[in-house]
Amino acid sequence: MAQQTAMQSMQRIDKTPLRELTRRYWKWEAAGVLLIAVGIVISWGLLLLLARWRFADDGGSVYWLTPSALVWIAPAFFAGILSATWPTDLLYRYLMGDRYEEFRDYQTRKFGYDGRRWMLPFYFICGGLTAAIVLLLLDCYVFFGPNSIQVDGLWAMAPERFRYDDVIEIRASDWRADDNGQRVAHYTLALYFADGAIWTSARDEWYSGNERLRDIAAYVSERSGIPIVEIDVMSTTEL
Repeated sequence: MAQQTAMQSMQRIDKTPLRELTRRYWKWEAAGVLLIAVGIVISWGLLLLLARWRFADDGGSVYWLTPSALVWIAPAFFAGILSATWPTDLLYRYLMGDRYEEFRDYQTRKFGYDGRRWMLPFYFICGGLTAAIVLLLLDCYVFFGPNSIQVDGLWAMAPERFRYDDVIEIRASDWRADDNGQRVAHYTLALYFADGAIWTSARDEWYSGNERLRDIAAYVSERSGIPIVEIDVMSTTEL
């Protein structure tokens, strides 16, 4: 009986023009988009709190360069969709009552697939991707501590560690040469280590904390005993 009723409902909606169904349900669709947007904003705030906790000063750290707040929008986007989709579906099922099946059938007809069938795979795939991005960002930083410098890139398996005794040169400039050789006003810091490694702030411009590069340069100079070499323009070969 229930199956027969569902088939009759599908036959009725198949005969109803999409324009009429859109007029009937556009407010519900708009509300769903709004709920997802709210979920994204909340997820962004929670991820920023998580990052703040992860990179909190533990009493020994001095300076952190970490993924900026804007970078966290990417995982927040997926996390917001994940956090809003299923609850919204349950809410609509409750609020719409008998109209819920018609609404879902309309959505299937409009987009060409049944969202309910893809719900579980979507959560597994998108959830796994989101978790992976979050874990990568939580393990991505440059740390200037009291005894060492640690550089852990986005795809690095383990952080590179340098003692301040390993620093052999500190270069800094208020100007940088772009790809065309033109001078661009941009404070840039480059650290040269005894093993030939180089770290430059130009590689991590998407990190928060870059506004403190002058303080970082002074701190590294103090800890290493190496003076800062102020140059006119930081060339691309030094970056």
